[in-house]
Amino acid sequence: MRALQSDGGLHEMLLILAQLSEALQAMFPSVLTSKTEGNTMIKVWRQIQENHHEEYLHRKDLYTTLLMTVAEPGGIVSALRHRFQAPPPPRELPSAPLLRHAFLLAEANNVQDYRNQILSTFGTVLKMDSTKKVVKKLSGEGHGSAQWFTSIANEFSQIVTFVLTCEESTVKLAPMCSGVIQRFRLANQPVPKILYVDHGCCRAQGPTAVETLFEAWVNRGMVVRLDIFHWIHRFDAAIRTDSHSKYAALSLRWLALLSGPSTTG
Repeated sequence: MRALQSDGGLHEMLLILAQLSEALQAMFPSVLTSKTEGNTMIKVWRQIQENHHEEYLHRKDLYTTLLMTVAEPGGIVSALRHRFQAPPPPRELPSAPLLRHAFLLAEANNVQDYRNQILSTFGTVLKMDSTKKVVKKLSGEGHGSAQWFTSIANEFSQIVTFVLTCEESTVKLAPMCSGVIQRFRLANQPVPKILYVDHGCCRAQGPTAVETLFEAWVNRGMVVRLDIFHWIHRFDAAIRTDSHSKYAALSLRWLALLSGPSTTG
């Protein structure tokens, strides 16, 4: 049994196994890869059960084959009339909840490592985004305990910090924002140059909600901008409705571009 991280490693392992005899191949019943996304513990348990059952049949067949070879008529073992034991029955596997519990216990030992990795991640270009997709995957006691997953990532798509909240409001996001600001300050990291968001970056007057959350950084030069995906998504609406706070400036800019001097080649 071996865990492989790439298709090349998997192909190499399969080539090695193909060179072995069928009896020896049966001793390596599974090749584990890292592609297990989307598998629930029930699916994993069923796959393990299937692998164990197949492994048991292979070992039973190998045991019977070896006995038939050793106990051939006319041989020494046959003359001694030695009685061999029957193959033991297959052992029952742990249940899926028990496997999940064991997995969580093993992951609990890695929590500090995960925390250290996150707390040591910084960046100069940040992006804050909120989604409900992650929250919908929560199960067990955590199911239904949150509505939003808000994260801040850097320019390398590494998670700087995140939080689960019951609503997307400045009150609920304030602890996360103040915490990441303090973490940057304690680590003597420079203030990020820009923060991209999916909404709340435009204002007619006064600071926006996002600028209020990151006031310490905004006062030191950080700017808040709409990320390119949402900018493209909302561009059409921005130039077609006069209720947008940037409508007047955008219209004047377009008018200046359209009424500018033309050149002929």
